[in-house]
Amino acid sequence: MAMLKQLDRSATVAFCPLSPSLMAAGTVAGAIDMSFSTNSVLEVFTLDFASGDVAPPLSGSVSVPERFCRIAWGNKPSDSSNLPYGIIAGGLADGSICLWNPAAITDGSGHNPILTRMPKHTGAVKGVEFNSFSPNLLASGAADGELCIWDVANPSQPSLYPALKGPAAAAGVTTPPEITYIGWNKKVQHILASTQVIAIYFLFSTAVLQQPARCMRFATDRQQQKS
Repeated sequence: MAMLKQLDRSATVAFCPLSPSLMAAGTVAGAIDMSFSTNSVLEVFTLDFASGDVAPPLSGSVSVPERFCRIAWGNKPSDSSNLPYGIIAGGLADGSICLWNPAAITDGSGHNPILTRMPKHTGAVKGVEFNSFSPNLLASGAADGELCIWDVANPSQPSLYPALKGPAAAAGVTTPPEITYIGWNKKVQHILASTQVIAIYFLFSTAVLQQPARCMRFATDRQQQKS
């Protein structure tokens, strides 16, 4: 497989769904680069595959107070003409989620690109993903074992649906296992999956978000061997 482009970064990345030539990179938590810097930055690069340059040019960047565990780039919510490139969401190591306007990062206007900061979780946010059918829905999961669904139709004032919990948290376990990754189903818009450190996989039905979600548990081969 031929290498098309290369960046020397310790970063987690996401592509723009509205302009595939744009890629976001956020300084990843738990990594040390060659400069031993402790800074965190969100950068947006332009990928010109017709160019022979290996390193893509930087279109814009913004400093971030915490490092990223996960990054997601979502389509713009309806009637959001001021968000031509959609929204970038970052799950940060301090348990917060931040939303940025990528257009404000790349246009050089000097406008503050941060849309909002959502300090809901109490552990590192290792899962964030936008729903591809309803881009106003953003799911997040963290080390606290809590799974949240946000409505970012108004990105400066997102609303939070009742938190979803796996069986361990629902049963009152003091320390529920941390969520390591989440993903929306690409064919059925109300199905959301999450993985946890105990190697158990959950599926949630969010068809009616105001009601308790239904959850199914699937043990992996490793978990079945232990039982």
